[in-house]
Amino acid sequence: MKLNPIFNKAIEWGLIEKNPVCGIKRHKEESRSRYVTSEEMGRVMKVLAEKENSKLTEEQKQSKISEKLFLFTALFTAARSGNILGMRWDEISLSEKYCVYQKLRVKMVKLYI
Repeated sequence: MKLNPIFNKAIEWGLIEKNPVCGIKRHKEESRSRYVTSEEMGRVMKVLAEKENSKLTEEQKQSKISEKLFLFTALFTAARSGNILGMRWDEISLSEKYCVYQKLRVKMVKLYI
């Protein structure tokens, strides 16, 4: 969240006289690559296996399958969660082992204060 627009709105509303963050330069973070290690993947698989073996209702099992599909897609494709959640079955080929990501189907709406 950016603070500058919030303080500017507070000035406009007469709540404060001066923007305390005006003139402060943002620290640029160095980009870094983050990969799931084999140890982390092993822990995820262990938890999933434990949950599969627990006593669940059919509805809970179906919900867990959806969670598992989401998790595997996220881990193995590095896709954004919005892209994964917006996928349709016609964009996935399990037999051919590929999926196609369409642009996000919702237009980003700018929030105005």
